[in-house]
Amino acid sequence: MNVKKAIKKIAAVGAATTLVGATLLSAMAQAPYDLNQYPAPYIADGVFDPASAVIVVGEKAETSDVLGAIELAASLQADSVSEIPVDTGAPVAPTVDEGYKMSKSGNDLNYNEVLNAIDSKLTANDMPDLLADGAYAESEGENDNDEDYDQEIVFPLGTGTLVYEQDDETDKTGTYLKFVEDTPAYQYTFEFDSDVTYDNTTAALAKADFEGSVIDVQGNLYTITGAKMTDNHLTKLELIVGDVVRWVSQDAPVNVGESTVTVVSVNTDGDQCGIEVDGETKWLSTGETKTIGSLEVGLLDAIAVHSELADQDTCELSLGSQELDLEDGEKVKINGVEVDGSNVFLESSTRDRAATYGAWNGFGINWTPEDDDLYLSAGDEWVDPVLGNFKLIFEGITQKTEEIKITSGATSGKLVFNNIDGDEIEIPFRENSTEDGVGWGDDDDDFDKINTSAGRAHRSMAYANGDFCDADEFGGSDETECEGLLVLVVSGSDEARLLELDDIDDTDFEVTFRDLSTGQSTTDTYVDNVAGTVDVGFADIAMTIGSTANRVTFTTINSGNMQTEYGAWIVLTDTAGAAINISVTEDEGSVANDGSRFSAVVQSGGTDGDEVAIQDPEFTDANAVLAEEEDDADDQLAATTFGSTVRYDQENEDEFVIQYPEAQAYANVFVAPLNAKIVGGSAGGANAERVNRIPVGMSVLDVDAESMDKHMISVGGPCVNVISDEVTGDKESCVEGFSEGKAKIANYARGDKNVLMVAGFGAPDTLAAAYVLADHANYPQLEGTEVELAVASLTDVTFVSMS
Repeated sequence: MNVKKAIKKIAAVGAATTLVGATLLSAMAQAPYDLNQYPAPYIADGVFDPASAVIVVGEKAETSDVLGAIELAASLQADSVSEIPVDTGAPVAPTVDEGYKMSKSGNDLNYNEVLNAIDSKLTANDMPDLLADGAYAESEGENDNDEDYDQEIVFPLGTGTLVYEQDDETDKTGTYLKFVEDTPAYQYTFEFDSDVTYDNTTAALAKADFEGSVIDVQGNLYTITGAKMTDNHLTKLELIVGDVVRWVSQDAPVNVGESTVTVVSVNTDGDQCGIEVDGETKWLSTGETKTIGSLEVGLLDAIAVHSELADQDTCELSLGSQELDLEDGEKVKINGVEVDGSNVFLESSTRDRAATYGAWNGFGINWTPEDDDLYLSAGDEWVDPVLGNFKLIFEGITQKTEEIKITSGATSGKLVFNNIDGDEIEIPFRENSTEDGVGWGDDDDDFDKINTSAGRAHRSMAYANGDFCDADEFGGSDETECEGLLVLVVSGSDEARLLELDDIDDTDFEVTFRDLSTGQSTTDTYVDNVAGTVDVGFADIAMTIGSTANRVTFTTINSGNMQTEYGAWIVLTDTAGAAINISVTEDEGSVANDGSRFSAVVQSGGTDGDEVAIQDPEFTDANAVLAEEEDDADDQLAATTFGSTVRYDQENEDEFVIQYPEAQAYANVFVAPLNAKIVGGSAGGANAERVNRIPVGMSVLDVDAESMDKHMISVGGPCVNVISDEVTGDKESCVEGFSEGKAKIANYARGDKNVLMVAGFGAPDTLAAAYVLADHANYPQLEGTEVELAVASLTDVTFVSMS
C-alpha cells in the first residue's frame, strides 16, 4: 500500500475535549506492549503463524471492516520475511598488489603448519625488488672485486605457525600466526657466489679495501664506511644508507624535501665536513651520521679543494641517512642503538695469511622474539624491526563454513544441521523423567514406545535399523498407537531427513510420513503383517506394519552415513535412555571416518543437577584443545587441523557449536614491501530476504475467535466485533469512547495474549485506521498502547493523541 497521508499535530489540550470516556479505556488498555513493536508478536522470526495469531472480523461487520482486514493481511504477508544465507560461490582469497603470498600450488598454510613447510626460503624469484640478485663491484684499496650475490629470507622450522589458541598477552583465543619466543622468526642472508677478497695485513688496509664501496641490500644502496678485523678476518662492517646520496659542492645549496643543505667547508685532512641544514651547522667525520635540523645526514667522503680564487670543497652526503653497524655475533645497531632480538653473522675467513688476503662470503641477520611469543591476528601487519624494508601481513584465513549446533535447556534440546541436500534438519532430544536420563525424541509421553532387540530404548525417535514400536508393551490398543513417532531416515546417498509417522490407515492399508523440514507428506501402501518397502519420498525404507502383533518394525531406515551439506559425518548413539552421544567426523577424503572426530555426550544432571547438560567435547585431533575465549569467559574454543572451530559453553553446559569448513581452511600470509596493500577477498556468502508464505487460516470470525487463546488483531469496534466488545470491558453502550470521525488503535491484554483493536466510530473510520496500521513503517507516531486518529478521509488522517 502506498498512499500519501496528511499528518497533522494537534495540541494535547485540544485533544482532551474529544476523548469522551478515554481515561477508562486507556487504563484498561495497559499491557506490556508498545505499538512501535508491531508487527510483533503477530510475526515472530519472520513468520505469521495462524496457530498463534489471527485477524478477527465481526460476523456483523460491514464491508469496510472486511476491506481493512484485507489491507492488514496484505501488509502482514509483506512483513513476513526472514534473512537466509545464500551461496554466492566459493570464497575468494585476498591478494597483495606487491609482494609474495606464502602459498604454493596445492600447498597452503593450514592450521598447525609452519611457514617453512610452504616455502623454505624466499628469493629474487619470489620478491624481485626486495631480494634482487646483483653484483658487488669495487676497486677500492689494493683489491678489485666483481662478484655476484643473491639474497634470501628464510622462515625457520618450529615457528611461524598457524595456530588456534590463546594469545599470552591479550588472553583472547582465536586464529593467530605465532612466532615462538627465543626462536628466530626469520633469517635474512646476503651471500656472494664467490668470495670477496680484501687485504687483511692491517686493519687500515682492510678498511681501505671496503670503504666507499656500495652494496644493494633489500632494495636500498648501502655505502660501506668502515671495516674491522679480529684475528685477520672480517668481524664488523659499518654502513650508511640514505634516501638520497649525492656530491654537494661548497656554498652550492641543494634541496631535499623541505630542507636546504649546504656544504660549509672541509677540514685540511679531508676527513670532516661542515654541513648546514636550514640554518643549523654541524661537523661530521667520514662514516658518521647526525641529525641536522630535521634531516639525518651521513658523510661518505670529503674532498678539500683550496685555491687562491676560492675554496671548492666537495662532500659526498647521504641525506635522510641511517647508520648501520653489522658485527659478527652481536646485535644490529641502527644509529648507534642496538636492535633488541637481532643477531648478526659475518661470513669471512682467512684464506692465506702468506698471501695477505681474507675472504668475505656475505652476512646474515636473524631476529628473535625475546620476551614473549609474537602473535599476529587477522589484519595485523608486522614490519621487520631490524632494517624495516619489508613487512609480514596476516590477512586471516579463507574458509566457507556451515554450522552444526547442539543446544540444551532444562528438560530438552536439539541438534541442528543442514543435510547433504542443504535442508535444515532439527533432531530433538529430551529428558526422560521416568528413567532420569536423556533420549532422542520430543515427546516424553512416547518415550516407552521405541524398542530394540536389546529391550526398551527409552526414546520416541526410531533411527537404528531394527527399531520397533510394540503397542502391546505400552498398553496401546493397536498399531495406530505408534502414530506420531519420529523416524530418522538416512538414504543410501547419505541424505538424512527427520520424518513423522503421521498416519496408519489400517482400513485402506496406507501409511503416511511427513517430512519435518519441508512439511511435505508422502503416502504409500503396505501389506498387513508382511515385510515390505515403503516410499518416503527421498528414499525407500523396509518396514512391517502388523495388526496381529500390533507392531511397527523399522527394518531398514538407515542405509548410509548421515552427511552434512559440506561433508561432515554425523553419528548418533544412545545408552538406552541414560545419555546420548553425537559424534562429528571431518571428511578429508571420500570415505566416512577418515578425518578428525569430535563428540559430545548429553545427559541429565548438569551443573545445577536438574538440566539436560552437554558434557565437555572430546577430540581425536591432538591439536584441538579447549581454551577459554578470554580469561573468566563461559565459552571454551578449539579448532582442528582441518579448520573446524568449536565453541562450547562450559559454564552453562547448554551450547556446543561447530563451524565446519567446506574445504580445509588456509591462511593468507604475505611478505611484502612497506607500501603494499591487500586487494580483494570475499567470504563467498551473503544474506537474502525470504518471504514466508502465510498459511490458510489467518482470518477468523469473532464468534469463532472467542474460544481461541491466540494473539489477535480485532478489526471493528465493540458494536460489530465480540472480541473488541470483550476486551474493552463494561460500558453503557458499544459506542462509548468513540466519537464521529474518530478511530483508535489500542492494545489490550487477553490473558497472556495481546489483542490489537483497530476500530472507528463508523466503518470508514475503521478502514482508515487499518490503512495506518498496515502502513506502520511510515507512522513513527504509532507508539504507546493506544493512539486516537481524526479521520477526514482515507488519505487524510491526523494523530490526535498517544498514550
